[in-house]
Amino acid sequence: MTIYMSNISYKATKEDISELLEEFGGILNITIPKDHAKNRMRGYAFIVLNDPSQENKVIDNLHNMQHMGRTIRVERANSEKSPYFG
Repeated sequence: MTIYMSNISYKATKEDISELLEEFGGILNITIPKDHAKNRMRGYAFIVLNDPSQENKVIDNLHNMQHMGRTIRVERANSEKSPYFG
C-alpha cells in the first residue's frame, strides 16, 4: 500500500518527510510531485514503507499533525477519500 500525505509545506524535502516517518521503520520510496511552472513541490507526497504493517500506525499518529506550520493529512493512497483513488 501507498500512503498519501497532503497539505505538506512547499518547502518540505524528502528528508523532512523521512524524519516524520523514521520511528515507523524504513521507507522504500518517497515521491514528491513538483509543479515545474512554480518551481516548487505541489504540497503532497506518496510514501511506501518497508513494513506495510506500520501503515495504520503512520496514519493514526501523523494525520492532522502540525508540521512546518501546516496541518498535514495522511491516508491510504487508494482510499475513497483520496483524490488519487482508482
